[in-house]
Amino acid sequence: MLKYFDVAETLSEFPDEITLCINITQCPCKCENCSEPWLQKDQGTELTKDKLVELIEKHPYCSCIGFMGGDINHEEIKELALFIKEKYHLKVGFYSGFEFINLDLVEALDYYKIGKWKTPKGDIKEWHKTTNGPLQFPWSNQLFFEIHDKKLINATEKFRRKLKQYPELRKNIFGIVEDVSRKHLKMDSVAMFEYKYSRINNTVSVSVKPVYLASIAGAISIMAKDDSWKKKVNFDKTVGMFLKFKS
Repeated sequence: MLKYFDVAETLSEFPDEITLCINITQCPCKCENCSEPWLQKDQGTELTKDKLVELIEKHPYCSCIGFMGGDINHEEIKELALFIKEKYHLKVGFYSGFEFINLDLVEALDYYKIGKWKTPKGDIKEWHKTTNGPLQFPWSNQLFFEIHDKKLINATEKFRRKLKQYPELRKNIFGIVEDVSRKHLKMDSVAMFEYKYSRINNTVSVSVKPVYLASIAGAISIMAKDDSWKKKVNFDKTVGMFLKFKS
């Protein structure tokens, strides 16, 4: 029996959809540096059809239901996906950590992501050049497919297009903070932060190491007084969504 830990409405996991993502537990993939190791445990609420109905009706504006995990039992994923499509006529997506496509699932899905999380190695500035990392990275081992008439269409580019739309973001927040901290604080910003990948949001979050909180506060104070850097890197509300400081 499939179990789930929690749910979240998101806009990023399945492009052009408002998705109710259901985080399935008992994940068998055991990815190195998994950002959600609690999803590997046998815990959570049983995901029955009745529970699925309850969840969907609590989120009436969703256009897609996303099973985030479920490699422990593909047969149940298929059964629930077909149930959703028949009862609600919603789209259904599946995030799998396996490196292969289960063709038996294709008829029940509209979206299918495959590939384990593999932590990039080496200098963080060179991560985007590796064959590891999230879907946004050009050479990531992960792939995202749209399914039309039981045909798989590689749509991974939809995730990578976001980086192309904002050339300034190629520096991204690491570069922005690094420039300011090196210029004003004479410090290496890469050492000041911890980076963690979220499979749910498919993003890298930035956590300030506690020992550097005062220094970061100083850098932010300096940045707030000078608007020129904002124009330089096009740091508007859209870019701001990528920045999350967690202490």
